[in-house]
Amino acid sequence: MGVPRRRRPSSVAGYYEVYYEVYYEATASLSLSIYYLSIYLSIYLSIYLSLYPLSIIYLSEIRLSILYLSSFENEPLNIHDAMSRPPLLACAVYISSSTAELVSKIAAQASSVARVAIVDTFVDASYARSSVKIVGEPEPLLEAARHATAEALALVDLSLEPHPAPHPRQGAVDMVAFMPLSDASGSSLALELASCDELATSLGRNLGEQGVPVLLYGARAGRTVLEARRGTSFFRSVRPAESRDVGLQLPPSFGPAAVPQRSGVAIVGSQTYVTNFNLQVENAGLDACKRAADSVRAEFGVQVMALGHADSIEIGCNLQATASVATPERQRVLECVRKALPPEARITREYVVGFTPDEARGRAEEMLGDAHAH
Repeated sequence: MGVPRRRRPSSVAGYYEVYYEVYYEATASLSLSIYYLSIYLSIYLSIYLSLYPLSIIYLSEIRLSILYLSSFENEPLNIHDAMSRPPLLACAVYISSSTAELVSKIAAQASSVARVAIVDTFVDASYARSSVKIVGEPEPLLEAARHATAEALALVDLSLEPHPAPHPRQGAVDMVAFMPLSDASGSSLALELASCDELATSLGRNLGEQGVPVLLYGARAGRTVLEARRGTSFFRSVRPAESRDVGLQLPPSFGPAAVPQRSGVAIVGSQTYVTNFNLQVENAGLDACKRAADSVRAEFGVQVMALGHADSIEIGCNLQATASVATPERQRVLECVRKALPPEARITREYVVGFTPDEARGRAEEMLGDAHAH
């Protein structure tokens, strides 16, 4: 099969267009043998297109291979639609309440938006804290986040929640995190994180218009979630001697500078995916568990807290990738904690709150149907 001669494109976009035009001619057939021949055609095209980067072509080929092999032979594959489909992203909404009925109403509001999946809800009565995790394409994901946060603001009165807080907090909608569904390093997820930044800014603006002070975090905001939290009363909220009033020491990204005590401050941003990995420890005091948390923080550069939880101490690890390093493996974190704890200490339980990114993606694809199946 010959390749028709075409005028040499004058731009990278032009090369890309020629590549897919010719590639589509090879893969549109339902014959699997012709499909495999298209792999060799990719190599030919990389030469035909001269200096066009081979890596882009091979990445596209791999993705197209997966898409083809996951489809039925009696269903034609629309490659152009598949390649232009927006990515699935995650949004985690953290709420300073552990009322199960309330969390169900918040999740129901989010799920009323088409083309999103509520992959997980989590209620922790010991911490008076809950979360709803939503997965979808950027546009419906933002709409679902707006529905969820509006419902949470209507239902949660932070001034009536327990004081001192059993878990640090500064808002009824305490935090909203937009995240790529990947454990990969931040530098390899630049496009997805930029999209998450856009979503965070849009949601932050929306919350500010509702009268809620908002602190943004992420690349666009130029600060981390930890730095944003330090600009509020988040860490002081667990101290009995401190006022229950929410404080704000940084200028808000959106909304009023004066903090309404019903809503508190919302922290909204983008970040690499966070897997909440918790370890419950017995036969060790809080100070010993805090030292173990320090060891994890020093070795892996992740956020870790040690707090009293029911009749034990819980070390909560927010496992996520940095700009240059992928998310640390849970087994390595577990070994680090065991090494740092005193010999008599026992880790009685280890668990993930919700899902890892791969698990969340798989669950969302099941709920959304075949549109995003790989």
